[in-house]
Amino acid sequence: MKTPWYYTINQFMVRTVDNFRKTMELTKYHRAALNEMATTYPLDTDYGVMLARYTPAHQQFMAAYTRLNMANGALKGSSLAMRQQLTELRKLAQQWWVRAQAAGFGRDSDELEAMFPRGLKPFSNGAIDDKIANVNVLAKSMQPHAVLDALRLEITAYYTLLAASRADQLGKKSSKISSSAQVLEAQKVVMREQYRNVGRLMEKFAETPESITPFFNVQVLRQR
Repeated sequence: MKTPWYYTINQFMVRTVDNFRKTMELTKYHRAALNEMATTYPLDTDYGVMLARYTPAHQQFMAAYTRLNMANGALKGSSLAMRQQLTELRKLAQQWWVRAQAAGFGRDSDELEAMFPRGLKPFSNGAIDDKIANVNVLAKSMQPHAVLDALRLEITAYYTLLAASRADQLGKKSSKISSSAQVLEAQKVVMREQYRNVGRLMEKFAETPESITPFFNVQVLRQR
């Protein structure tokens, strides 16, 4: 297999794979450099052309990057709330078990066995959705026993709370996935445009190629 010619490889894309923050630093620097030159030398149309065509890609990426950060924050908050509620569930399940016994269903009774066939394990072990479903199952298993109506309503209310929190968490997870896909596409565009400007600047400074360096954050680009 032939080794690709170095100039045919977009180093901006290669060196920003899975690194949106690095892309953000590169694009902010490059656009600022273009804007500075376009402002300082308004009669040099090259800078204005590069700035005009680069800015939309820059803005699209920055907007997508901001949305992703917001989605990440929202998901973290929702996940924290879910974890806290599941931690509380372990304590509540113990209380429900004790209250059911206090209502007349002893540890060795068939009724208690029917309500808690695996003891308290279903509320502390297993997947999140299984734990939530087991709360609903417990509430329904209490329906034949009128003496447990008040407890059953409490358990049903907590199940509703858990189910709503889980739906919120999954919704925010979906939003993060969607935002990640959007910022990835925006990253490809903005890094392509930055690579494109390398060519434009190399043409402009063919006799002094080192002059193009200030337009790019080479230090960040080289970071692994």
